[in-house]
Amino acid sequence: MQKTQRKSPPKIAGWLVRRLSDFESRFSIEGDLRETYEYRRNTSGILNANWWYWRQTFLLIGAHLR
Repeated sequence: MQKTQRKSPPKIAGWLVRRLSDFESRFSIEGDLRETYEYRRNTSGILNANWWYWRQTFLLIGAHLR
């Protein structure tokens, strides 16, 4: 059986991004992160793209806690 690779960012990280972004900038932030995620996935692989997306999520959490 062949396992298919996910083509979207990690679900929990995406949920955190949506919850921590203010309404006015949520769609912009999500769109920019998804666009860069897709680029990194296509050029560097899914592990690199997932690592990058989680890193951005943690940076957003840190900024939210300040």
